Amino acid sequence: MLGELTGLTSNSYNRDAPNLADNRLLQRLREAFSPRKLRAAGDSVIATGRSADVKLAHLKDTGGSILDLDVSTSGQAIKAKIDDVWSLYSGGIDVVVNNAGYILSGALEALTLPT
Repeated sequence: MLGELTGLTSNSYNRDAPNLADNRLLQRLREAFSPRKLRAAGDSVIATGRSADVKLAHLKDTGGSILDLDVSTSGQAIKAKIDDVWSLYSGGIDVVVNNAGYILSGALEALTLPT
C-alpha cells in the first residue's frame, strides 16, 4: 500500500542511510495525502489544527472544510468537535491521517499518568 502511494519499493531504501529513506518516505506521504491533491482527485477533505483559520488559511481555496481543533483541550471539547466533523459528510469518514502529537518530557521515574 505505501509503495503504491509513495512510489518507494524495498529496493529504494538505503540501509546505510536510514534517515534519508525516512525523509523520502515522509515527503512522499505528505505529497500523497496533501489536501490539494486529494481535493483535485474529487475527495472530501477536513483539515484540522490549532488556530486553523490562520495556520490553514492557505487551504481555504481547495474547497475542503477547515476546523479548529486543539488536541490538548478537554475530552468533552474534543468529543464535541468529533460530532461536528461527523455531521459534515453524510457518507461518513473513510480515512483519518493523524499527525498530531503530545510530548511529555522528563525522567521516566518522575512522570505520572493523569487521573
